[in-house]
Amino acid sequence: PKYSAMLTWAAKVHEIGLTVAHSQFQKHGAYLIENSDLSGFSRQEQRVLSAMVRGHRRKFPSSVFEQLPSEVVTCTKHLCILLRLAVLSHRARSPVAKPIPRIEAEDNRISLVFPEDWIEHHPLTRAELEQEANYLEAAGFLLRFS
Repeated sequence: PKYSAMLTWAAKVHEIGLTVAHSQFQKHGAYLIENSDLSGFSRQEQRVLSAMVRGHRRKFPSSVFEQLPSEVVTCTKHLCILLRLAVLSHRARSPVAKPIPRIEAEDNRISLVFPEDWIEHHPLTRAELEQEANYLEAAGFLLRFS
C-alpha cells in the first residue's frame, strides 16, 4: 500500500517543475519536492518522491537513486520505471481510451504485452518505447514490448 501511494503521489506531482521552466522541468520538480516543507511526508519520503520525479523522463538518473537509503533504492527505481511508462503512454492526454498492456517484470527485465497488432498500428508509441528501452538499457534494465 505504501508503494502504491508513493507512485500515486509521483504521478500527481511529476509536472510540478513546469511552474519554473519547460526546459528540464523534471530537475526543477525534483528540487521543489526535496526542498519544500511537505506536510504528511517524512524527509525520506520526500527524497524518494523527488528521485521519482527527477527520473520520470529522459536519461534514467541512476546516481540520483544511489543517494537514497540502500533499502529503498531498488523499489524506488522500479516505481520510477512504472511512472515513466505511465507518462509515456498518456503523453497525448486524450480522453480516448487506450489498451493497457500486460506488464511482466522480474529483476531488471520488464515486458509490455499489448493487444495483438496494436503496437504495429501505433508507430509513434513504438518509437517512444524504443527510445525508452535505450534509456533504460543504459541504466541496466531491459524493456521489451510486443
